[in-house]
Amino acid sequence: MSGHVTELIFTVYADQQLHDGTEIPQFGLGVYEMSDQETYDSVKWALEAGYRHIDTAEWYENEKECGRALNEWLSESSATSSLVSGDDSTPSRLMTPRTVAVVRSSTRAICSCAESTGTPRDQVYLTSKLRDNRTYDRALTDLRKSLKRAQVEYFDLYLMHSAIGGPQVRKDVWRALVDAKQQGLVKSIGVRPFLAAYHGTQALGAEHCRYLTGAPNIFKSSWTTARNCPSSTRSTSIRS
Repeated sequence: MSGHVTELIFTVYADQQLHDGTEIPQFGLGVYEMSDQETYDSVKWALEAGYRHIDTAEWYENEKECGRALNEWLSESSATSSLVSGDDSTPSRLMTPRTVAVVRSSTRAICSCAESTGTPRDQVYLTSKLRDNRTYDRALTDLRKSLKRAQVEYFDLYLMHSAIGGPQVRKDVWRALVDAKQQGLVKSIGVRPFLAAYHGTQALGAEHCRYLTGAPNIFKSSWTTARNCPSSTRSTSIRS
């Protein structure tokens, strides 16, 4: 049993380095075609279970609920953190010494395995995607709107979601994403697998392709409406 648990924890927390030097968790939760409530519940439950990668998109129309669940979970984590540290304001004053020891030991074990308490924002990886390829300015505007909906200051990964628009539009949009990365609005940028058919540099412009993240295969899990009943799915991102 212990070996199985160890293997599961390693899988959840395994990272892969991208070409830009950042790291992406290989295991995450995708929220495609989830309703607002399903998105909120799934993200909260996933974070509680130890997930550290949430994948949404402007096209999914649930960035807002992802951000709400993420921010609420981060703010709620301080309560369990104080229990671990033995803060006098915790209910431990009402417990026997033995009960306090057991509770703190159990809580430390939970934190060690799932790190579901006291986790800073930069330890949760949030991916989103641009829905429409139109112009340079519109791409930056849409990105900022997505950030506002998700109530976060940056996305860890931001992708071009489709090849719509033609070669020049794709180059203009990619240039906007490059500038967004330099402005700190996103940590990493990339594209969906559509780019494989366009051979990278021809689709986006060779001068900017050094910013391709070249994300490896990423395993995600789509949740059913029943809590803790994940069904495994697999998503592959392009290699530059």
